[in-house]
Amino acid sequence: MLLSSELPLTVKQIQTALDLGTPELYDRAVEALNISYRETNRSFEIHKIAGGYQIYTLAKFHRPVEKLWVSRKRAGLTRSALETLAIISYRQPVTRIQIEEIRGVNSDSVLQGLLERGLIKISGRQSAPGRPMLYNTTSEFLRYFGLHSIGDLPRDKDFPELEAQQSDLFTKTQISEARETADLDGLDEVENTAD
Repeated sequence: MLLSSELPLTVKQIQTALDLGTPELYDRAVEALNISYRETNRSFEIHKIAGGYQIYTLAKFHRPVEKLWVSRKRAGLTRSALETLAIISYRQPVTRIQIEEIRGVNSDSVLQGLLERGLIKISGRQSAPGRPMLYNTTSEFLRYFGLHSIGDLPRDKDFPELEAQQSDLFTKTQISEARETADLDGLDEVENTAD
């Protein structure tokens, strides 16, 4: 079934087709298959992705496969699209206005493009004046980026160098604020002496 599907198959889809088993059984079966694939030096393995299972070519075979399918390769995402997707994925559900406040530019065309590609969807309306639309990512977003769930997105703690930069910036801000306070205290003393 996995070989015949371009999209990840959920446990429910597999259970319906086979009419047997539990989610745990499928997890164990996938684990056993992947072990067998490694032992027999297969060029693929099964990944748990976007709420289901899908067969993927191993990374070491990426180049030859890419050359073979270069004509079918999807157009990449623009920087604007990636920025917008990042905002939506980390803050969802989010409105267009919230996205534009963060980006600082109009995002209508970018949102339309992401909707057309199926990477985001309109998930409802916010209960605020004007009832703006809310945007969320889709299972196609998960598949496109090779994620099992939104919880797999990297967080600050996954980037120690970023955490160090933030800590360093925090310390510099504290020092700067302390200097400003000290300068103001000194200014108060000068003003008091002048009186």
